Amino acid sequence: IKDYEIICDGTDNFETRYLINDKCKKNKKILISAAISKFDGQLFKFNFKKKGSCFRCFMPEKPDKENNCGAEGIFSPVAGILGSLQANEVLKTILELKEDLDNNVLIFNSLKTNIRKVKISTNPSCINKCKK
Repeated sequence: IKDYEIICDGTDNFETRYLINDKCKKNKKILISAAISKFDGQLFKFNFKKKGSCFRCFMPEKPDKENNCGAEGIFSPVAGILGSLQANEVLKTILELKEDLDNNVLIFNSLKTNIRKVKISTNPSCINKCKK
């Protein structure tokens, strides 16, 4: 991680997501993370060069039931769509375009063909000591 400015995550388990998040936060990297499950996808962007939230602010603890592609399956077009959205966010970051996803999650629902953008607030009790 230390040799790269932008880290892309597409892992399918929370332990690895937390590890990548924590290493990116510690090393002040930009993390662009995509997740998919069944018919849904989420795209996160955290710019740890700036103050703000992290993945642990969004989800402080892993859920009791592990959701992953192997257990739940995926609707294959969602993988392509989230991969394209992730690549789009990487390019916007490289080009330093202002309309990026910093500290937001993009939520895609393929059944409704619906996309929502939600701000991720800093969690005052986050173990990474995230601050506004």
